[in-house]
Amino acid sequence: MLLRRARRQGVQPSKPFIQLEATELSIGGMTCASCVAHVERALASVPGVREVSVNLATERAQIEHEPTVQLAALTAAVAESGVCGATADGGLRTI
Repeated sequence: MLLRRARRQGVQPSKPFIQLEATELSIGGMTCASCVAHVERALASVPGVREVSVNLATERAQIEHEPTVQLAALTAAVAESGVCGATADGGLRTI
């Protein structure tokens, strides 16, 4: 009954809770802050990615994403960004 009343008032149920995964990628070839920004945008554009942080000094990217995101999609996004010759050398998945 409460749900029906909420829907009549235009309130939609929120999305179900999804346990996110974290992936860390080793990224080589970045030389400047602009490279970092382009790689971050490329990774963020992958469907299911929620948050991205790229560190130039450590040459690592930390990505929080839904479990459906494949490692291959993340590495392909970095390769296709075509920025500063950035390449992703695999990753480590953790929760």
